[in-house]
Amino acid sequence: PYRAQKAPFQAARLEPDSVRIPMRMHIGAPAQPTVKVGQTVKHGRPIAAVPEGQLGVPVHASIDGVVTEVGEFIRIERRA
Repeated sequence: PYRAQKAPFQAARLEPDSVRIPMRMHIGAPAQPTVKVGQTVKHGRPIAAVPEGQLGVPVHASIDGVVTEVGEFIRIERRA
């Protein structure tokens, strides 16, 4: 039988050193990068846009950092 048990909750903030964000995330058109390698980006800022007249969604940076790769994915590395 099922028995409820208490478990400690620990709030933790995950801060990866880098992220790799795909430009194709759904059935719609892939987003078009609006950033270049070497560009500094901030969390929440747009990094790719929907092509004109296409179905899709804009893509935003999930961390602060520097763009190190642009293609099918955008890689952002956190800089200390």
